[in-house]
Amino acid sequence: MGHNNQNNALYIIIFLQSVVLGGLYVLWNNDFLIWQGNQPNKHKTEAKPTSERVDVYFIKHGTLQKESLLITYKSDHEKISKVLTQWTETVWEEKIINQRIGVDFLSIDNATSTLYCSLTKKPFSNQSSTRKKLEMFYGLFKTIENTNSSIKYCIILCHNHVFQDDHIDFSFAWPIDLLHDLF
Repeated sequence: MGHNNQNNALYIIIFLQSVVLGGLYVLWNNDFLIWQGNQPNKHKTEAKPTSERVDVYFIKHGTLQKESLLITYKSDHEKISKVLTQWTETVWEEKIINQRIGVDFLSIDNATSTLYCSLTKKPFSNQSSTRKKLEMFYGLFKTIENTNSSIKYCIILCHNHVFQDDHIDFSFAWPIDLLHDLF
């Protein structure tokens, strides 16, 4: 008879567990019970990649030239980053600079419409003419302007520090349309 009581107790425990688990399942399935585990967010959507042709500008032999490139990006920040990377590659391939440079760091301050762009190396020597330096930055600024972003100013850095140059002051944010009148 003791054995029969143990079986009854076991059946009652199994029954109660089934009722509790079934009730929890119904509550969870009808969004009365919220569980925040590692389940994907139903409301969060990932940005879809966008492909776009962009123009990269540079001055070579005294004339403004451009190269059209296809880039794919998911955000405006990624678009600017890819465009600037393409610009550094283009000016190196076109032999406007003597050494390959890259984009070390990129940040956009939306409140001031300022782009902070840190390059991996200084793209010119101190002995380069002021005109050659300004031509190079005109190409960069025209390329940034062509991205249709909200960027109005650009601070150029090297290894996250202000460029030190004998001819040009890089300690302030340059308006990207500043050099239009020169070229």
